[in-house]
Order: sequence, then C-alpha cells, then structure tokens
Amino acid sequence: STLPMLSSSERRENEEPRGLYTHIEAPRRSRKRVICFAVSATFMVMIVVMVVFVLRQNSPASGGSQEATVVRQSVALANNQTVGPSTMHHSLNSPNDPGPHESPNQGSQLGSTKAPSRLTGGPPQWPVMFEISTRPWLYSLSQKYGKSISTLNDIPDEELQAIAKAGFNIVWFMGIWQLGAYGLKHDRTDPGLLSGYAKVLPGYTQDDIIGSPYAITDYVTNSELGTDADVASLRQRLNALGLWLCLDFVPNHAAVDSPYATSNPDWFVNAPAGETPDPSKYVKVGDRWLAFGTDVYSGSWTDTIQWNYWNPDTRKHLLGVLSKIATMADMARCDMAMLVLSDVYSASWSKVLQPQGYHPASTEFWSSAVAATKAANPSFQLMAEAYVYHITSVPEDVKLQQLGFSYTYDKTFLDDLHNGQNIQDYVSSKGIDFFSHTAHFLSNHDEPRAVPTLGGIPQSLAGAVLALTLPGLKLVWQGQMQGFSNKLDVHLRRETSEQPHDDVTQFYAKLLGILGNPAFHDGQWNLVDFQASGSPLLGWRWADQAGNKILVAVNYSPNGGQSGNAQLPDCQAPGDSINVIELLSGDEYTRSASTLRSQGLTVVLAPWQAQIFDYSGKQSAVSIS
Repeated sequence: STLPMLSSSERRENEEPRGLYTHIEAPRRSRKRVICFAVSATFMVMIVVMVVFVLRQNSPASGGSQEATVVRQSVALANNQTVGPSTMHHSLNSPNDPGPHESPNQGSQLGSTKAPSRLTGGPPQWPVMFEISTRPWLYSLSQKYGKSISTLNDIPDEELQAIAKAGFNIVWFMGIWQLGAYGLKHDRTDPGLLSGYAKVLPGYTQDDIIGSPYAITDYVTNSELGTDADVASLRQRLNALGLWLCLDFVPNHAAVDSPYATSNPDWFVNAPAGETPDPSKYVKVGDRWLAFGTDVYSGSWTDTIQWNYWNPDTRKHLLGVLSKIATMADMARCDMAMLVLSDVYSASWSKVLQPQGYHPASTEFWSSAVAATKAANPSFQLMAEAYVYHITSVPEDVKLQQLGFSYTYDKTFLDDLHNGQNIQDYVSSKGIDFFSHTAHFLSNHDEPRAVPTLGGIPQSLAGAVLALTLPGLKLVWQGQMQGFSNKLDVHLRRETSEQPHDDVTQFYAKLLGILGNPAFHDGQWNLVDFQASGSPLLGWRWADQAGNKILVAVNYSPNGGQSGNAQLPDCQAPGDSINVIELLSGDEYTRSASTLRSQGLTVVLAPWQAQIFDYSGKQSAVSIS
C-alpha cells in the first residue's frame, strides 16, 4: 500500500506445574647463533615475498580489488588518517566539527589508529539486547531523580548497573547522532504527524517534539547529548559492566539539511534533468532538486534525502561512516538495511539514475561494509532491520545474512504472533541455520507496544517466552518490562504516563534471569513435538556441553487444558530418578528419566500459559538475582 508523505520514522511503528504468573521473587632460549641467524633470515625472506605478492594482487595492473582499496581508505578515514585527495571529496568531520588533534573535552572525534578497548570476550553467541530511546530515556531519568539528566555523562552509574544485573548483554542507545533544524521544524509542523501526536500524547506541547532520530545530518554525537568522547566514556562504562554498546547506522538516507546536500549534492539522487520535479518526491536544496528518502513501496519520507548508491563516491563516504561507528561502538543496528541491496535499490531508483549515466556497482555495498568494519574492529557486529519484499533471489533477510550480518530482524515471527497462527509451521520450516542469525522481539521503537497488540498481558508474556527463548538475538524494548501499553513515538520525548504492572516486571525479572542459563546462548536447540494432534502447544529443548538441559513449553492460544508429551531423549540420571524444576514457578518434581526418554514429560497448560523446565538433574532451583 502507498503511504504518502511519511517522516523517516513513521514507517516502522497429575501434580502438574503451576502457571506462568505464579509470583516468585526475582533471584540471580637457543641453540647455535648461526642457526638462529639462518632461521631468522629465512623468515624475513618469506615475509618479503608474501608482501610483494599481496601488493601485486591489489595493484591496478594485476586487476586487484578496488573494494579492498575502499576498505583501507574507509578505515583510515574512520581513524582520522590522511589517505590522499582522491579518497573522498569531503572529510567525515562536519563543517563545524573540531579536528582530530583537539582535546577530547572540546568535542573531538576519536582518533586512535584502532578501535578503543572493548569488552573482553564479547557477548554470548545469542545475546539479550535492551533498546533505549536515548533522549526520552534521559528525560524520564530527570523525572525519576528530580534533576536534569540530559547528557550521556549524566547517566547515573546505578542505571547502567541495573541493566547489567537484569541479564542484558548489549545496550542499543538509539538516536545519538546529530540532527538538524529542518527535521525539527518538519516534525513540529507536519499535519499528519501532529495528528498522530495528539492520539498518543493528548495535551502534548511543542517542547515534547524533539525530532526524528533517523533524520541524521552527520555522524557526530548530538550536541544535546555530549561529544564523541562522551560516547567513548559511555562505552567504557558499559564494557566494564560486561555490556556491549550498539549504535545506529542509517544507510538509505540523510537529513534534508545534511551538510553534504550542498557540499556534495551528487552523493544524493537528483531529479531528472529537463523535468519539473514533483514536490511530493523531491525537495530543493541550494540549486538542486534532491529526492526524498523512500523505498519501493512507501511514500516519501519528507524529512530525509536519498543517498545515491550508484555513485562510487557515495559508497566510499558511507563505508567511512560505518567504519567510524565501528571504532565507537561494538555493534551497529542498520536501519532498513535491505533497501541498499542491489536488486532492491535498482527497483526503486534505476529509472531515475540510468538516464543520468549512473550504473549499479559490481559488488553489494554490504559485503564491502562488513569487511570495512571488521578491519576497524574485528569483533564488530551488524544487525539489520530488514523486511522481506521478495525482490532478491533469496529473501532479503537471508541475503543480508549471506553478506555477513550477524543478525537480521525476524518480522515474520512477530506477525505470526500477532495473528496467532502458523507459528509452529513457521518455526519448523526455518530451523537453526536461519534462527541463529535473526533477532526476535515483541516490540521496538517502530512496532506498537506488545500488550495491546497481542491482546493483553497474558498473551504478551507467553509471546515473550517464545520470542526470547528462540536461537538468535533477543531484543527487549524500553517500557516492555513494565507492561506499558502507551506508545513512545520516536518524535517525542515522552509517552502518556501509566503505572508499571508489578506482575509483568516480576515476570521479566524472572525470565531474564532464566535466560542467563548458558544453554540459551551457546547450547544446541531442538524443536519439540508434543505428540498431540491439533494441539496448539509450542516448544523446544536446549542443551549444552556443561550438562544444562532446558525444555520450553507454551500454550499460545485461548484454549485451556492443552496437554502433550515432550520426549526428552537426552534425559539421564543415576538410578533413574531425576529432579525436574519448573523455573518460572520454582516448583520441583521427581520423575523417571527412562520414562521421560521414552514417553516424555506430560505438560498441561492453561490459556496463554508457559513453562520452562530444567531437567539437568539439579537438586534445587538456581537462585537468580
């Protein structure tokens, strides 16, 4: 469907165990010198030969890789190194940004030749991420502490400590980059947006409208939040707590008042020559008409302008941007990442760009981007916001995984939760290879709140067990753990106030504690057949080499008394008797290990009920604090 004149962020929006909601307090030297000389000389010769070989391979005469050159240039740019006048037309520094030799407290960019030290070892294979809308979160902290908390340096240590203690591995500070006056004016005057604000925040004021974080003028820290040096300090604080920092990268578009719109207008899609530009699709910037950001199916995002990916200089610039982010953070969430896939981009812009003499690049941008970020920071990871358009030869999310993304959004799973249908078929049709590289969530800054969308608190909690116990990255959105229903619009600093739901908060404390079990992060995952025809029961088993064994069972339906048997072929115990613990309630049961292997564990679940069993043979529940 066509959605005209949207802003950049408006497009996303027997004795059976007791139940899911039982209240449990949340716990948790050398031989001869001549020989040495000969060996050393041999190694030196080998090294020289290898270097010459590599240089010849990458030289123009030998047909070496142009993308390798771009990657080297991007890394140098990210570290403020001089790479020659042919590298880029414009420095990554914004027109007013301090140079690399200025003191950090004057707002300089990071200038080390390699990424700053990060969290040793990194997060587990399948981490838990907490998404924060940065400026609204700081506003809420100001209300909580009764004082101004408006910069990154103002964040109290106890707030970051609480996130780490809750069981998260990564914190996504969404919306930290510099915005412009154009976008703010747009968001404060656009009739459609104003109507939306009135619905989600009755009585809002102009001060409540802070501007879309996805209309970025330049990749320097928003001056309201601090400096790039302050981001480095925040990262160090997070890493010291065992947390990774994730930041945004918006590859498809920039703010209308980006400095590059006037300094390098050819980096953007220009209106066809000789035609009268359609003002719903193009905006005049200086003496150029530049295309609004958009995709194949949406209308214009009228606070943004569209990058021209068929211009090699644009790609070099954006590789430099992403390389810089790789020196500032541990991960990047790439907004609408599928839009710059070659086939998808061509579907949107070929009719405009081909007549202007542009041609598609021979390689995918993302393959170069992955190489560039790994060169800047070998541990750096990319997560894609991606939706399936069926334009590429394989689904767009799979294509991005093949190009090197660590994780891609699994929006289909969320849609199936919304519909309450096809969940079992979808999960069984995908398997571990796909899910290992997906991100699962119930809501985020683009999606509506889970509680009203899924139908209520019970449905949202059952959905949380499903989404957060699948392989892959598990994403939790600000306000989700309080059971909030009111939307936090990305253009606003606050949502309509509501009281947290204590039962939801207690549930998430328990669930996140359970997710601390290593089996959920590095174990083996198997889908479970509950041996009940027509049963709506869903579940899977987790087991790791340390002997942790977990069964997840969920009745994601309004029908009560749903039962089934879950065979546990890896269940072992000395003398056959085994202790089984239901972790959400803390209830313990003694069962026969041989029976659990052959017949299975009988599970009877009420509507929207979930159970998580530890059948590794522990004698008591592990305290989670």
